[in-house]
Amino acid sequence: MNDNLTANPDRFIGIAIHNKGPMEVSAYNTWQRATAKIAGFPKGSVDRADAAGRESWTSTITRNLSNVTKLGFAIDAKEENEILTLDVYIGYNGVIVENTKLTVVLTEYDVPQSTPNAQSVYQTSGSNNLSPLPKNCQHSHVLRGIITTAISGDSIQLNSQVGYTKVSLTAVDLNSYGILENQGFTLLLLCTLIHLQRIY
Repeated sequence: MNDNLTANPDRFIGIAIHNKGPMEVSAYNTWQRATAKIAGFPKGSVDRADAAGRESWTSTITRNLSNVTKLGFAIDAKEENEILTLDVYIGYNGVIVENTKLTVVLTEYDVPQSTPNAQSVYQTSGSNNLSPLPKNCQHSHVLRGIITTAISGDSIQLNSQVGYTKVSLTAVDLNSYGILENQGFTLLLLCTLIHLQRIY
């Protein structure tokens, strides 16, 4: 995943969904596993298609990025006393008639394995024939929570004559997402996704 992030800055978003342990967002993990037909880890779903092994991720991402995009995103976020307010702008060249959904998620970078809120499954003795993770291992693009209301995304209309739709999200309490900001080493990233409503 990191190779694709490096190769496609500002064009590719990677989100790591943990299975078991303190970093799991269980409701989303359950939904995603059913939606993308994920039978085991590590697996990946590109653009929420059926899951595939990591050996196919790069070719699928490259192919999808070669398509002409219909949308662009901008996020205006403000934080005060760990309360987040954000406006999401979705721009488009023409009216999009399909029923669509918007998902906004919060991810966290550089979570040390040595912290209490890190992944516990492999912390000491290993699991599933895997070696224990070293304490200096850092977890990146970890899913921390869903900011939009529904796990599967909130319905949104992309038919404004001004060429964009604005969605405002207020009073987002960062303390409710189990992030590690109070330990001084967290980096948070807001990610937006648009997908067809009829798929789910």
